[in-house]
Amino acid sequence: MSTQAANTRKALGTLEEGPRSWGAKRGTGVGKGIADHLVAKGYAVTSFDSSTPVRDKRYGNPRAEAYMTMREAFQAGTAAIPPNEELLAELLAVKYEMKNGGRTYIEPKNNVRDRPGHSPDLADVCAMALGGAAETCSIGGYVGDLGF
Repeated sequence: MSTQAANTRKALGTLEEGPRSWGAKRGTGVGKGIADHLVAKGYAVTSFDSSTPVRDKRYGNPRAEAYMTMREAFQAGTAAIPPNEELLAELLAVKYEMKNGGRTYIEPKNNVRDRPGHSPDLADVCAMALGGAAETCSIGGYVGDLGF
């Protein structure tokens, strides 16, 4: 069994033990398979597809829109995350840049992996959860100024 297949099976086992409502990236890749499996098992899955058009033209793609919306929520004090050193390290490792007529882009995951030493999966989940809708959100706790 490949490492990816083993990780997918582990993720499915963990997810099935939890609540009956999940957010997941369903467009392509491993996330789609996990999301499809959970839907087939009767779970409510909220989709995040990073290939869809952006709602806000300040951003170059949905991933940038999610991260920057999350950043704005942190700055406004309308979102909080649980105290978690791994999540904090991942969030601080993600960089952005302005290009293409002033649009904001988040650097590719392959570039981010080098700083924390692994894929920023926790940061991505946080961005997907908090970057979707401009509303007050909390997934537990208070972190404080993240230095954005």
